[in-house]
Amino acid sequence: MKTILSADEVQTLEGIQNSYAIEFAPAVVPATSKRLVEFGYVRPVTDGHFAITELGRQALFHRRSYSQLLAFAKNPLFVIQLDCQEWLTESGYIQLKSGNQQLHSFDFEITQKGWDWIANFYDG
Repeated sequence: MKTILSADEVQTLEGIQNSYAIEFAPAVVPATSKRLVEFGYVRPVTDGHFAITELGRQALFHRRSYSQLLAFAKNPLFVIQLDCQEWLTESGYIQLKSGNQQLHSFDFEITQKGWDWIANFYDG
């Protein structure tokens, strides 16, 4: 099951990650916090404050990895961040080009699995 987060939910999750715990604006509490708690991405820590969970960190990392893969698909000279590059390789979304032993982004190519992941989520 895919969990699709709204822009507000992603922004809130990133805000929580960057400051450990933040207070939600009253307008976002009902929808945003409830969904993020239900998905297990955040947990309440004190009155009106939330902390990101490991699952939330993973969701943001996978989102960043996807963004990096998409940027690389659009521009093969794009430099994929090392942590994303390692995960994308281990997960089978990219691979070293045949005969290459270098570890620069431009020495990689997107696998069919990577193209399928892009097609699954890309909307424009």
